[in-house]
Amino acid sequence: MKVNSLMVTGEREWNQDLIKDIFNGRDANLILSIPLSNSDADSWFWNNEKLGLYTVKSAYGILTEHNHQPNSGDNSSTWKKLWNLKLPPKIKTFMWRALSGSPAKACWVYAGYVFNFQPCTNFFDWFRMAVGVYKIEDQQWIGSICWSIWRNRNAIVWNKKGEEFVQIVESARHIFNQWRYAQDKSFDISLGFMTQADGNERWTKPNVGELKINVDAACFTDSNKYSFAFLVRDSQGNVVEAQTKCKQGQVDPEIAEAMGIREALSWVKEKKVGNVVVESDCLVAIQAIRCSNITLSYFGRMVDDCKAMLSQLKQYNVVLNFVKRSANKVAHELVRHSSSIADRNWSGGDVHQLFSSVLYDDLKV
Repeated sequence: MKVNSLMVTGEREWNQDLIKDIFNGRDANLILSIPLSNSDADSWFWNNEKLGLYTVKSAYGILTEHNHQPNSGDNSSTWKKLWNLKLPPKIKTFMWRALSGSPAKACWVYAGYVFNFQPCTNFFDWFRMAVGVYKIEDQQWIGSICWSIWRNRNAIVWNKKGEEFVQIVESARHIFNQWRYAQDKSFDISLGFMTQADGNERWTKPNVGELKINVDAACFTDSNKYSFAFLVRDSQGNVVEAQTKCKQGQVDPEIAEAMGIREALSWVKEKKVGNVVVESDCLVAIQAIRCSNITLSYFGRMVDDCKAMLSQLKQYNVVLNFVKRSANKVAHELVRHSSSIADRNWSGGDVHQLFSSVLYDDLKV
C-alpha cells in the first residue's frame, strides 16, 4: 500500500473513512494529524524544532531530559513498594514524578534560572524571593513558566497526559511572545519581518476596489479536531463569502493557522480576484512566511505552500498582514463555530445572520 492510496483521489486530502476502516484508532489519529503539503518532495527534518532544522539547544534539551530519568536498577525495591501502595493511580503517579525528579525544577534549569527553594515555605515566599532577585523582564518570563507548569499539571490530572519540561518551557515562550507582540503598541517594526501595515488593533474597511480576507484557526483537544476559517469583505464591510473547514486529528496551532492562510490564498487564486489584503493574528505564521529561511517540518511545509501561492499571485497584488486578535474577531467567532458543523461555504447573508453583532462592532468608528 502506498501513502497516496490513503488520500482522496485527485486531492491533497486524507480519505478519513478509508483510514478509519483500515487502522486502529491510535494509528488513524496519527495519520490524520499529518498535514498534507502541495509539495511532492519528501525530506528528513529535526522533529524537536518548529522549523525542522537541528539546533544544539534542542539536542541539549533532549539529553537533559534523558539524564533526568530515574535509575530503576539502583532503586528497584523503592519503586516496587511505591507501585504496590493502595492508593489512587493519580497519587502514585504524582509521587513517582516527585521522587524521580521534579519536572518543574527541570523547567527552571532549562530556562536558565537557579532557585534556592529551601527557605520558601509557600508559593508567595518563593515569588517574593524571585522578585527580589530578578529584573522585571525575568519576572514576566518566570510568571509565564509558572502558568505553563500549572497548565501541564492540569493536563496530567484531567486528561492523563502531559508534556516534558522542554515542551513546557517552549510553550510558555510561544504564548508569552505571542501575547507580548499582540499587546505591545510600540513594538519595533524593524524587527521580526514586521511592516508599517502590521499590528492594527481594530478591523478597518479595505480601500475601494479591494477585498480583505481575515483568517483564523482553532484546535479542539476534547473532540480531537482542528479547524480553520476565513471570510472575505468588500470596501463597504459587506461579507462576500466565507469558508470553514474542520479536520480530524491534532496539529500545532501555528500549523492550523498556516493551513488557513493557504486556504484563503487558494480562494484568491480560484476566483482570480486582485487587490486583496489577507490578515491573520498568528504572528509566528506571518513571520515564517516572510522569512527566507529553509523550513523542513510539517509547519515549514505549510509555510512553503503559502510562499509558493503568494509567488503565483504576484499579478493579483495580494498582501499578507499581521493584526491583533481584537481586529480579527469575526474570523475568530467563525472558526469557533466550525467545530460543530461540516466543511461549509458560507454566503454573506448566512454570516450576517449568525454574527451580526460582531460584524456591526467592526464597522463602528
